[in-house]
Amino acid sequence: MGDAIDKRISVSDLPHFLFSQSKFFTKVQSYDVNDKSYLNIAKGILGDSWEIRRREAWYIAKPHSVELPRHGFKIHISLISSHTPEALKNILPVLAEFGVAFKFLVDAHVQDFFNSQACNKVSSGKFLTVYPASQAEFEAVIEALFTVTGAYYGPYILSDRAYKESRCVFYRYGTFAGNKECDVTGASKPVVINELTGETDVRLPYFHLPEGITDPFPCPDDESESELLNQRYEVVDALASHSSKGGVYLARDKKFGLTVVIKEARPHINRSLLNEHDAISGLIHEAHILRRLEYTGVTPKVVEVFKEWQHQFLVLEHIPFETLNYRDWENHNILINDQGEQALQLCQRYFLLLANIIKAVELVHQTGVIIGDIAPQNILIHPETLEVKLIDLEGHMINLTNNFTPG
Repeated sequence: MGDAIDKRISVSDLPHFLFSQSKFFTKVQSYDVNDKSYLNIAKGILGDSWEIRRREAWYIAKPHSVELPRHGFKIHISLISSHTPEALKNILPVLAEFGVAFKFLVDAHVQDFFNSQACNKVSSGKFLTVYPASQAEFEAVIEALFTVTGAYYGPYILSDRAYKESRCVFYRYGTFAGNKECDVTGASKPVVINELTGETDVRLPYFHLPEGITDPFPCPDDESESELLNQRYEVVDALASHSSKGGVYLARDKKFGLTVVIKEARPHINRSLLNEHDAISGLIHEAHILRRLEYTGVTPKVVEVFKEWQHQFLVLEHIPFETLNYRDWENHNILINDQGEQALQLCQRYFLLLANIIKAVELVHQTGVIIGDIAPQNILIHPETLEVKLIDLEGHMINLTNNFTPG
């Protein structure tokens, strides 16, 4: 099956299928690494005294004599793929000098997947993981890595804490050989990282320490931190599952007493060898498109765009409609059973809904905007009047050449 996949999709797309659709495609171990530049850099720096072997999406590297504890503080390096070859030439000599075990992603295509919104939020951004054998080694290695990586950056690793002001060096406490193991029956179970309390290594999208473990680099509490976004918006609910790109929230505008929708974007997510634009660029682009379409009346109005910490936020008016796929529009039981008047009414609603969608699309096209992503989840409908609004417009484009056929 792996050969068939290779013929259907490009090499750069293959990791997305292997990781995000593992129920339907072959194991990631079948992914053929054609670009071995990362491996060659490692071999050239580490030499013959190191063992390097592949395990799924990773190359595992360790000196032959190293024995690792079951758990402890580990270091993560986050990098955008265009920086990685140069960064490895600075990072790997440090790891070789300390003789510390580590793993790194097999190539830039897999790395770009880990930096994309398709990757789960607790794994996102993790390019290289270091496994110090002791607390003292951890503190020495992370400081040395901080010293040689000041020019590099990558997505913030949500499960970790950044070391000092680094943009690519992070750390967390966890297991060193995966967070699952088999019991006597062969069933998978979480690995215990605190034998006294029985606490297991649960990977969360925020920094967490097991009971009894203290942060060797504690951060002072910021008492001035506000619970309001931009000193104005109180988040009351999440409208969609939080991805590595960011969340979508329902919020209360404390300034005007209105309900709004807030979309969040994180830096460097979705940036790759083939795409220099990240999630923040996409969010700013969406705001530009929405302002262009505001007078059409078929899209949400922009309230404001602001930046807080490293994240960008787009605030939109809240439209209390339902998404098209929320209602069971594909339930044709009435039509199948030919229930006379009910079937006629249902057909009339379908025709009105379709006419409203077509009208909304026509209004968008009249502004010179090309719709890049129209799907049921991106169409809001009023349950009674069937009025239509279009949302999630970051994939839309402005037609500057008139070379596109509307559709």
